[in-house]
Amino acid sequence: MASIYKIGTTSGNKVALDTLVPRDPQPAMAHYADYVQLGDGTRRGVGYLQAEWRWQFITWDEVDALKAYCSGVSAAVYITTPDNTGDWTGYSATMHWPQIPEPLHGSYAEDFVIEFTELVPAGGTT
Repeated sequence: MASIYKIGTTSGNKVALDTLVPRDPQPAMAHYADYVQLGDGTRRGVGYLQAEWRWQFITWDEVDALKAYCSGVSAAVYITTPDNTGDWTGYSATMHWPQIPEPLHGSYAEDFVIEFTELVPAGGTT
């Protein structure tokens, strides 16, 4: 299946992620933000969907391209990413910028992870 990762500041202006970073991230999806222990010993999932995009390495130019969507610590964005079943879905989300050191030397960052919280299906993949 072809990659159709996308990101944008509105649902109508999402761009293909591969125009910013030529390598697909390793995605992960969590159905709940947290779990609470119930009195009967079971757990209940609570909160919104969460996702992450992880790259083993990413160049500083690619980091700068992604930073355009999250100039602070977090920002509201729209993304298209695979869900746990592999279906591509569009979401509104809060993007959280990782804590990374400024580059002292070298041309790339290792193990770069962007977290998305409060995912709400925003209809379609476009």
